Amino acid sequence: MGWRCPIRSLEEFDHAEASLQTPEACKAMVTRLLVVGGTSLESRVRRVLSLVLTNEVASALNWAGKKMKEEQKQKRAFKHTKICKCIYDALTQQLGASMDDYAFGQAVQKWLRYAPDQDGGTGRGGAS
Repeated sequence: MGWRCPIRSLEEFDHAEASLQTPEACKAMVTRLLVVGGTSLESRVRRVLSLVLTNEVASALNWAGKKMKEEQKQKRAFKHTKICKCIYDALTQQLGASMDDYAFGQAVQKWLRYAPDQDGGTGRGGAS
């Protein structure tokens, strides 16, 4: 992979997305994520997302994207990204038939929703 984890800015996020366009790069990332464990799907999702994204970057994302009147408050969609697909593929390989698409989406949504409040709210960008 031509980028490092965790991704610390939206520019790095875009670079990672561009580098994951090849099947080889996706396979390398999936292999890297396979070592992350947990006792449940939700704990695995939390651990993988914490490995891949900082809370600051996660604060600029949500599951489906969100348009706001104020441009700086707009959020980017995560569910159709290559990074999300690699995470999903790694968890599917770990969990096999017990992998639940809906539960995966819910776990990612929950983690992204609370990312601004993790680490003392550092991802809120000036909110008190």
